[in-house]
Amino acid sequence: MATVSMVLQLLGGDFTAASPASAGLQRMTSRLSNNESLPCLVVSRLEKIPLKDFSSEVRANLDIERFLKEATLLLDLEGANIECIVEKMLQSIFRADQESHSSRDEADCSNWLDAKVQEAKKTLFLQASWLDYTYQRLAKTIKSISIIDNEGLITDNSWLCTMCSLNGVHKRHVAIARLASPVNLGRSSEGVYFVLLVVTPTKEKGTKSDIELGRTFATILADSDFRQRLLLAETEAEFKEMLQGHAQDLGEEQKIYRRKSLRTKDFMSQAFSYDSTWLLCNGIRADFKRRLPHYPSDFMDGLRGNATPRKVMSTITFLYFACLMPSIAFGVLNDNQTGGMITVQRVILSQSIAGIAFALLGGQPLIVMLTTAPLALYTRIIYDLSKEHKLDFFAFFGWVGLFNAFLLLLYSMFDLSKLMRWSTRSTEEIFALFISVAFTVDAFKSVYSNFKKFYCESATTGAGSVSNSTVDDALAQRQLQCLRVTT
Repeated sequence: MATVSMVLQLLGGDFTAASPASAGLQRMTSRLSNNESLPCLVVSRLEKIPLKDFSSEVRANLDIERFLKEATLLLDLEGANIECIVEKMLQSIFRADQESHSSRDEADCSNWLDAKVQEAKKTLFLQASWLDYTYQRLAKTIKSISIIDNEGLITDNSWLCTMCSLNGVHKRHVAIARLASPVNLGRSSEGVYFVLLVVTPTKEKGTKSDIELGRTFATILADSDFRQRLLLAETEAEFKEMLQGHAQDLGEEQKIYRRKSLRTKDFMSQAFSYDSTWLLCNGIRADFKRRLPHYPSDFMDGLRGNATPRKVMSTITFLYFACLMPSIAFGVLNDNQTGGMITVQRVILSQSIAGIAFALLGGQPLIVMLTTAPLALYTRIIYDLSKEHKLDFFAFFGWVGLFNAFLLLLYSMFDLSKLMRWSTRSTEEIFALFISVAFTVDAFKSVYSNFKKFYCESATTGAGSVSNSTVDDALAQRQLQCLRVTT
């Protein structure tokens, strides 16, 4: 696992002036006017974040492919401290961005570049100063934890990733610096070879934030063997090619590891590991324990406050029509498919009874209970089976409902809903595709039957009537001729 260190630090101390007329007092007064007073507070937070999964996270692969083409690489960079190194990296980033978008003259470009670098440094670094003393530290970094022989788990000191978000930046930037020689950048950063810098706009969404982009490249740099190979890269093209290849290798390794982790033993132990001694109804007990304290408030909240009745009535009106329209539509469909045995009135009545029971038992007064397409499809299948085997439809339909209720009771008692954590979106999409295909086929069947009934048969009946009338007219004329001859 990589470790993200979000550090906001301020330095505290105690200083006194020897003379009111001294230069130190003047500097102190100047510092106080800038709100840099001591003592002050330090806020530090360390958060463990997972490595990027290149085998399943699409965003990680997209970031690698895109930013490796546009990334700023500084090979064999000289720098004595972190401020000097970061400043050179920022200048390279903003200079490249300026050359591609700006049309200013040289003087304006230089001023703009210096202003952007200083703005970025204020965001990247936490600075506290007092008199002639200055305290400076990176505000947000990502590092990794490695295993060292005879030392155990320690923070990796050979690389670091720092990041920030700026207002005037319109796209994300990545810069990687490989130092010519290891540099001591302070505590837990002794002997740094690689520095990764990420700059993003402030209004980027969560999946494109500075931490997510930094985590993508930090996952690659977390491999110590790979970092040793990066030290041997001679050109930027070779450096980028090695990064791209290692990202693909990581994706393959993570895919294999994920498949191995889903073995049956691990699967069962994770799915049915209980924290209590109860073997049955653990999920039901947890639901009651979690919902029971809030059960009265679920009903009373609809009566509290001046604006609450208006909101409740608008919600009830919306849900009434949202639930009634599907009931009428699927009720008509069930009426046609079951020969009038399940009508619209019965569908609305059953849905109302089930909704009231669910609202009372589930503690959710505004629950949405809808008749769905799969239920209409299953109702038709049950009707066809009962008709084929000459069974009573209502008895058969009732026993199917009781059997489903029994299965649901077993699922809840054994807490089998935990198995849904391994159900992917493709399962839902396949089921939705099946329902769509089934109703599409039924629609085409209805169109064909209507076409056959009201077009083909009507045309045949009309042609038959025309031919019969023609025959009758011919017979009448023949009889009339015979009568004239006889006369």
